[in-house]
Amino acid sequence: MSEGEALVLSTPGAHREMEPKRVRVPNDNSCLFYAICYVCEESADAASATTAAKQQELRGVCAAAARADPDPVSRALQLGQDVEAYATWIMKEHNWGGEHEVICLADHYRRRVAVVSADATLTYGDAGPTAYLFYTGTHYDALVGECGGEETRRFAGGGGEAFEAACAALARTHRDAAARREASEKIYTIKCSGCGAKLADAAAFQAHCGEVEHDDDFAYDCETIFEAVYDDDAA
Repeated sequence: MSEGEALVLSTPGAHREMEPKRVRVPNDNSCLFYAICYVCEESADAASATTAAKQQELRGVCAAAARADPDPVSRALQLGQDVEAYATWIMKEHNWGGEHEVICLADHYRRRVAVVSADATLTYGDAGPTAYLFYTGTHYDALVGECGGEETRRFAGGGGEAFEAACAALARTHRDAAARREASEKIYTIKCSGCGAKLADAAAFQAHCGEVEHDDDFAYDCETIFEAVYDDDAA
C-alpha cells in the first residue's frame, strides 16, 4: 500500500461500513503524543507508541519547530510564552500536549489530523491522508477504522461522512456516560466504628447512630475516610 492510499475493506457480495474504534493509550500527561504516534506511524503498535522515548521524541519535534520559527515574536504570542521557555516547558513529561502540538505534529508527519470530540471535529494540516484522534476534553486516544477485523489508521481524503458521523456519535456516547457516572457519584467521609457503615458526613453519622441499633460496647466512635463510589449502571 502506497503512502497516500487508504485501505479499502470489503466482503464478497456485500458492502460493509467502516466502524470507528477507540484505541486507548495511557491516561497520563503524554497521551496526545502516544495517540498521534499510533495513528500516524504505520509500524507503531500499542507498546512502541506509548514509550517514554517516543513521547520525548515527539515533544522534541514540537520544541524544535518552535525554535525554528523565523518569526519568534509571533510564535511567542501564539504560545503565550517566549520560544525558549516553551521549548523547555514542552520537554517536561508532566506538561500536556494540546492544539499547538497537534499542529506541529500534523506538519511533522505530513498528515491531516482530525480531532473528534463530543462538540466538534476540528482538523489540522492539509498534507497527506487523514489520521483521527479522540478527545474527551481532558484526554486523547487514537481513533481508527475497523471492518472485518482489519484496522485502518489513515484515510486518503478522510474517512467519509458516515465514518465521521459515527466518530462523533462515539464521542457523544462517551460524554453522556461520563456525565451519568459523575451524577451517580457518592462520596463517603465517615465510617462507623460500630458497624462499619459508610456515611456522607457528620450529620449522616449522627442520624445513623439514632436509627441503627449497635452492641453495648458502641461508643459512638467513627473514623474519617474518603471513598468515591459510582453506580455501575451509570458508567
